Amino acid sequence: MKIVNLKLSIENYKGGGFIRRLITNIRGVTLVEVLLAVTISGIIGAVVVTVHLAQERVYAGEDAFINMYRNTRTVIDKVTITLRMAGYDPTGSASFDPGISYANSDSMVIVIDYDGDGVLDGDETVVYTSHTFASLGIDSLRFAYLDRNHVSLATPVDTLPDINSVAVTVVVRRYEGLPGRHRYELSREVKLRN
Repeated sequence: MKIVNLKLSIENYKGGGFIRRLITNIRGVTLVEVLLAVTISGIIGAVVVTVHLAQERVYAGEDAFINMYRNTRTVIDKVTITLRMAGYDPTGSASFDPGISYANSDSMVIVIDYDGDGVLDGDETVVYTSHTFASLGIDSLRFAYLDRNHVSLATPVDTLPDINSVAVTVVVRRYEGLPGRHRYELSREVKLRN
């Protein structure tokens, strides 16, 4: 095995030293080269900013749609839970008539004995209208009432005991300035338990 002894220095390169030659041949940068570098940097910066703004708009649109969808689900779930509790009277001795007490296509009043004491408290009457959920961006809240044969009842419903299920439709609209869908509608049919 041969051991090679290398002496590394600037003087080992031909012509009196590579680095010395490189340093002495620097002439400077011309105005054209500076302008070219600034122009290329500006173009790259403009592309980066444009891509960022486009992605931000897409994100804002998707975020608005997700919020719209989440709000719609929240409203329909809350109405569904309340409808399933409609008529709840665990003791059977209520001094009032639990259940749906008013049924129209755009509003509904539900009476529920939440605490089971047989007395109608202030928070045991639930009123649903489009205005109930206006803070969530709900445009409309519609109800359709069906009897046991799945036939739609005329609203306002006069014979409340005939209501067997309620079809709930929630419509949400969002700001027009955002890309994507501007209207989302979700419907659910809820069978009354009590």
